Amino acid sequence: MFWSNVSRSNSSTPSTLLVATLFLLFSLSVFLGTSARAGIAVGTQDRAPKIRLISVGISEYQNFPSLRTPAEDAKQFAALFTSLGNRLSITSSVLLRDQDATREAILRTYHASLQDMQEGEMLIFYFSGHSASDARYQRPMLAPYDVEGIDSQSLLRMIDVFADLIAIAPPDAQIVIIADGCNLGASAMGPRPSDHPNVSLLSSTKDDELALDTSSFTRTISSVIANETADLDGDLRLSIEELYIQAYPDLVSGDFGRQHPTLVGLAAHRQYIASAKRTEITRQAPSMPSQPLGVDLVTDLEDPSSVVLNGRKLSLDEFRQEGKHLVFLSSDDSSIRSGFNLLQIGAETYQLWRSKQALRAFREPYKNSYAMLVAIDDYDRSEDKLHRKATGFPKLGDMVSQSDALADVLVQLGFPRDHIIKLYNSEADSNEIEETLKTFWYGGSRADADRLFFYFGGHGDQLRDQSRLITYDYDAERPLLTTFDSEELITKHSRNIAAKHVLFALDACFSGLTLLSNPDAPAGDSDQDEFARLAIIERNITEPARAIMVAGTGNQKALWQNGGIFTQKLIAGLSGNGDSNKDGLIEFEEVGKYVRDQVTIAARPRGIRQDPDYRSLESSGSGRFMFFRGGEGR
Repeated sequence: MFWSNVSRSNSSTPSTLLVATLFLLFSLSVFLGTSARAGIAVGTQDRAPKIRLISVGISEYQNFPSLRTPAEDAKQFAALFTSLGNRLSITSSVLLRDQDATREAILRTYHASLQDMQEGEMLIFYFSGHSASDARYQRPMLAPYDVEGIDSQSLLRMIDVFADLIAIAPPDAQIVIIADGCNLGASAMGPRPSDHPNVSLLSSTKDDELALDTSSFTRTISSVIANETADLDGDLRLSIEELYIQAYPDLVSGDFGRQHPTLVGLAAHRQYIASAKRTEITRQAPSMPSQPLGVDLVTDLEDPSSVVLNGRKLSLDEFRQEGKHLVFLSSDDSSIRSGFNLLQIGAETYQLWRSKQALRAFREPYKNSYAMLVAIDDYDRSEDKLHRKATGFPKLGDMVSQSDALADVLVQLGFPRDHIIKLYNSEADSNEIEETLKTFWYGGSRADADRLFFYFGGHGDQLRDQSRLITYDYDAERPLLTTFDSEELITKHSRNIAAKHVLFALDACFSGLTLLSNPDAPAGDSDQDEFARLAIIERNITEPARAIMVAGTGNQKALWQNGGIFTQKLIAGLSGNGDSNKDGLIEFEEVGKYVRDQVTIAARPRGIRQDPDYRSLESSGSGRFMFFRGGEGR
């Protein structure tokens, strides 16, 4: 309008126009300068985001197993935001822990926050506790305090991240969900994350990954948030994306097992949770390509034309032989994974351990592995060739077929198929079990075994205060003479078996024993010493080991459905799910913890309290029973 008025003024002289023009330019400069300064001032205020916070942590559940840290994590997470001062503005903060974190309370608080949100505010919803993946819709579900189980009915009492938190949010609501639990990956955002552009999800795991009870997820992201110099892009604010980028390296190489956090959200790069100062980034010159990986072997290559790495035969241009030194010529060969690798050269087998760009080899520790699998379905003896009357114990289903499935997994783990002894139904009488075990004693026909895995799947009972395995020959009139004393496994047989490493796994009622030591915490990974983990593994392999896993503690009943649930989870654990740090090596403590947690969670919805247990019998040695993935038996 100003220019129009000037241009249309017929009475204006050239000098008047010049003055007007100069005045206009001066006015614009003042206006623009003031606006620029005002913009800086407003921008400074905008860098302190307005946050509504809901922090939920559940350690003590009404029906689920207890967890160690979630309730305290939620408390500390809420306290963190209060401690940030003028780096943000807290509009509201609600903390729900343990019995206060019911489904109704969580959703009521969440809905109220959505309704009260004002323009410019962002809602952060934090959760730490049990979670599960809905098998039907493949969507993560958060377990509130009062959840009853993980069957289809109980899932209705869980919180569907997508349906209950994301889909109901107004399209313009800025929401960040931070979740520490199992199976909380990208699927939580629903089939089309782009339909919810203002929602971001930062989780501790991927869809197919379990969280550890010792997870450092919350502590790690909290340390990044607390760091005032956490800004990476120079806008003086910390975004959810910047939080993820800075936390990821520590979480994938953590001391308590690796986890792979997930970030999903179209607006994650501009959803700000605190103001920050720019961090100083030191830029290094591009490094030279890594040298090819090489490893020293014990002997010269007997057959260099047959080199097999993790099941794949290498071509001659993929390796080079230098006496006892083997060089892999591809510097970025992803087939050489971090941790355990299996190398076969002709008839020789080596275990390779990779840490960063270094390899070390050690000979296959188990040369002569055996498994003894005992399983009984036919307790009514309908198929008994001797036509004996029924044992009085209910007939079971699929214990034998599950035992066969277990045998297949053991073959993949290095147990030769012809070294797997199966005693099923009528063959599984007390005398046959006793005599077969004695073949592994010193002086027995199988005393050369260096690893023995013993499994029993069937009924158990308490007879005269003794834990007894109910064998096929059970006679109620002679119970002690026609059953197997399970405690003799860890006393008499444990002492007399010659094998260096022995593991007993019992899927039976009343199999809980008075064991000799507390469970060992899983060993953690550390980058302080390149081969610290390998040194521990070599020690554990060298020293004798005796260990036991039982389906329940004390006088608990074991649940069987399509085979024992303990056996099902044992098979899953040995198939790879029990390899919590994904290093290719399943250690006894890893599979023990996996089976214990999975059985407890699966049994509770069926109205059964079943808590498996696992112990290393320290009095028999400080070694550990181990399973090497990819070491297929021949």
